[in-house]
Amino acid sequence: MGSILGRILGRSSRSFYKRKRRERIFGIARSAASRFLMHLSNKYVAFAFIAAILIGSYFIKPFLWTYIFTALITYFAATLFIRYSLARGLFQVRHVGKARVAEGHAYLAFIMVIILSTLFSNLLAGYIVELTVLHAQDKLAIVLIQTIAILALLLIDMKFEF
Repeated sequence: MGSILGRILGRSSRSFYKRKRRERIFGIARSAASRFLMHLSNKYVAFAFIAAILIGSYFIKPFLWTYIFTALITYFAATLFIRYSLARGLFQVRHVGKARVAEGHAYLAFIMVIILSTLFSNLLAGYIVELTVLHAQDKLAIVLIQTIAILALLLIDMKFEF
């Protein structure tokens, strides 16, 4: 009976230490994640982190990177249009001669800006992909420059928005 009790106690003590070790590891991971999120509150650290993610995504899935790049440029164009044309009164409801500029016109112009910027950014992304194929040895530099350029534009835009 003593050996059975020892086996039971031995197993439970091992499971106790395993549980404590697991809790310690999760505590360290939770603390590291909390510190990482705290550091991401700095816009420059967040910029470097997202740049690393985008550059890494190019090497994992280059085709997916073109979609992300296109979406970022389209977003940039749309926010610029909303901020500088709608807020400045370009499409405010008013009369121009006999015609009346209304919300429908602003909506139509906004959608056209999105479509045209998507086409432009898709062409630009295709051009960048062709450059990386032609200059395979400079692939990292080409992707790095364009990724940092679009992220910097978005960061500057965000700074002026808030």
